[in-house]
Amino acid sequence: MHDVIVRFLTLDALNVIPEIYIALVLVWIGIVTVTFLSIGSQRLPLWAKLFWIIVTVMVPIGGVFLYTIFCLLRADYSYLQQMGFFLPTRPKS
Repeated sequence: MHDVIVRFLTLDALNVIPEIYIALVLVWIGIVTVTFLSIGSQRLPLWAKLFWIIVTVMVPIGGVFLYTIFCLLRADYSYLQQMGFFLPTRPKS
């Protein structure tokens, strides 16, 4: 498995398959586009929107990941509880 990964990541002429790299670029463009649309639709001040756009552009993979975490933390926790991320809270008596 190590050899397969190394051969994929090295840019030898035998390993360069343009269709795979084009597909990866198109998927990445789609992810960034959805991230920008999500940033634009959030109820945030303009400076916060600009901050998230700059983070997403300057730190490509990490910026999208951090923004996803930020959105999950602002989301409705009941959905996250259904997904098993949080223990259900006991009703107050």
